[in-house]
Amino acid sequence: MHEELLPAYLQYIEENPGADTLLTRITDVLWSADLTLGQALNVSPRHYMVMVDMLGDIKAIEDAKKWDLKPTGFFEPTRDLIPDVVKSEATKSGLADALDANIRVKLTKIQFESLKRIIERDTSFLERKEVVDYSLLLGRFPASSSPPPPIGLGLATVSDHVSHGLSRIKHILHVADLESLPTGDDLTRGVLSSDGKWIYRFSIVDFLWNVNKLVPTVMRTAGKVLPDQTITTEPARYRKAFLEMIEEYVDVEEGH
Repeated sequence: MHEELLPAYLQYIEENPGADTLLTRITDVLWSADLTLGQALNVSPRHYMVMVDMLGDIKAIEDAKKWDLKPTGFFEPTRDLIPDVVKSEATKSGLADALDANIRVKLTKIQFESLKRIIERDTSFLERKEVVDYSLLLGRFPASSSPPPPIGLGLATVSDHVSHGLSRIKHILHVADLESLPTGDDLTRGVLSSDGKWIYRFSIVDFLWNVNKLVPTVMRTAGKVLPDQTITTEPARYRKAFLEMIEEYVDVEEGH
């Protein structure tokens, strides 16, 4: 997967630098010299991606919280078939999250338009690469806290690319003044909620599952007797459900 996705990913990042994308930054690729049975059978990875950690030690910040969000309308065997009482904590922690009904991401209209536009472009790229099962990593920090900057996302990302990124967005939107328009880097580093209570961080992660690779293909074949899953569905359907999830989870403050 890395041999096919990485060249396209690098080209996409170059065409849409830090200010223009929420795809988490891949900073390195590590290779394991030890051969395991799973690697020999091509069902376990031999290469490992090193990515930016946008949340850091979030557990050390009081009242801060994170969610790994995926569309909930797909069948999930571990979630839907195994009773909660017999699930281990490790199993539960591996499942995708969902926002409770009383929790919504509160953004201004400008913030939401930026978030939606960037995610639409990023997920269009992922759909073209036939990627599914990616998620939106959401971090929420109290506005009174001082969360550390994302680990691995250097300041040079903004200083080197922000002018180019803003000019591209300006051209797309046909507007002259973009001083208040959040960029992808802003959304990753943190934006203030519309009610002033929280700082949000956003990133698209786990985009390394191609629907046509060996393991997914086997699971798709076995899954013909099961409902559609996030790892077996078509990329276009997954993207549509992902965008609908964003709309559902965000409350837009009109007039801002």
